[in-house]
Amino acid sequence: HLIDRDYRILLCNRTLLEWHKAFQIDVEVEGKDIFDVYPFLTLKVRDEYEHVFKTGAMLLSEEENRLGDRVVYTETRKIPLLENGIATRVLTVMRDVTDRRQSEIALRESEEKYRALVEMFPHALTIFQDGRVVFANRATVDMFHYPNVEAIVGQDIMTVVADREKERLRAYAQARYTVPSTAPEHYETVLRRADGEEFSAEVHVKMIAFGGRPAQQVLVSDITERKRALQAIQESEERYRDILHNIREGYYEVDLKGNFTFFNKALCRIFGYTAEELRGMNYRRYYPDDERRERVKAIYNEVFVTGQDREFVDWTIIRKDGSIAEMEVSVSLMRDSEEKPIGFRGMVRDVTERKKTAQALQEAEARYRELFENANDVVFTTDLAGKFLSLNKAGERIGGYSREEALQMSIFDIVLPEFRDRINLMMQRKLTEGEATQYEVVVVAKDGRRVPLEVSTRLVYQGGCPVAVQGIARDITDRKRAEEERAHMEAQLRHTQK
Repeated sequence: HLIDRDYRILLCNRTLLEWHKAFQIDVEVEGKDIFDVYPFLTLKVRDEYEHVFKTGAMLLSEEENRLGDRVVYTETRKIPLLENGIATRVLTVMRDVTDRRQSEIALRESEEKYRALVEMFPHALTIFQDGRVVFANRATVDMFHYPNVEAIVGQDIMTVVADREKERLRAYAQARYTVPSTAPEHYETVLRRADGEEFSAEVHVKMIAFGGRPAQQVLVSDITERKRALQAIQESEERYRDILHNIREGYYEVDLKGNFTFFNKALCRIFGYTAEELRGMNYRRYYPDDERRERVKAIYNEVFVTGQDREFVDWTIIRKDGSIAEMEVSVSLMRDSEEKPIGFRGMVRDVTERKKTAQALQEAEARYRELFENANDVVFTTDLAGKFLSLNKAGERIGGYSREEALQMSIFDIVLPEFRDRINLMMQRKLTEGEATQYEVVVVAKDGRRVPLEVSTRLVYQGGCPVAVQGIARDITDRKRAEEERAHMEAQLRHTQK
């Protein structure tokens, strides 16, 4: 539109009239005061017109006008038309820049939000162009021990890189401009703080536009503590595995289907397979029959359902060479970090030799018991005070007391009083000299009979200490009678020879 010095609109073009319709301005404009037609114009606009009329110079400005609930931005050129060097009219050319202006506002707000977010970000975020830092957030200052942002902006980006890593990282930076596919966006490296301290870092790099030019945005995380923790975990796992591989018992881990996933050296030795052969093997392969396989399956199912460990169940397996081995196996449920069952683990003890020894011991004890019960001589044990602890059938027959009765008695209850000192003397000799003793005593049977016995006794030790006396007694009644008869005959013979 065109106005004179009285601010009357002299003419306007069709575009302005269409603009009126869009904003519902239903007013005749020509001949009207511009500030009456557009009451929303500010005093600043009046001042601008006065300036143009006074100076005769064109003025470019941007105006913000509110039409109802809408805000309209216009770029306005106020062009003076001169007569004899004096501005008598002003041609106003307006361009609606609302969309551009709103985009700029949104961009500025977005940038402000981005900057606020970047400043709050716990990781170091740096942007560099042409090898130099052009932006750094507060976390970068803290991580690299700089006094402020200004101290790092403008620095060569390689200043914060450990010497041994500079060549590699410089090659990455150059490749992102030339052959991006050869430069990783994520990697670990060693960086250096302002005070020279080096630390492990995880780096993410992305190409961006900064100031209208290509730049590289770098996100840095200090992973020193994570590295230390991982190293500690690795060392712990190595110690754990060393312990597992050096213990005599077997250790195993299987998945939920019963396939070996981990085991120690001892398990290979127990089963007779190499590690390569055992890895992935299913439990059904090394059990000798379906009954045992189903028993093992039932135990796995029980542990899976209840979550309760089973301690050293007796299992029988077939080794690689076909021999049968007896095992004691524990079973525990393994869970992942979310407590979801993932398999089973446990210890394996080879008790084959122990069971053979136990069987042999049982057989030996059975033979001893048979010998003990069926011996012709009296076999007995007493404690150190002389109380009976055991007595065989021959002892019951000779003494006339049942075993139950005898176990309530002491040897001093059945021996004649004159032999008690001898028994005590023999006990002292055994305790001091540690040797077996032999002596004769006379006991009184339940029916009153006097029975002479030849007794041989020795101490029974437990943990290196004497705890009992074991003895064998032989009935020498017949021998004593024969000796008496021989002595009587010899006496008669001597008498007749006088």
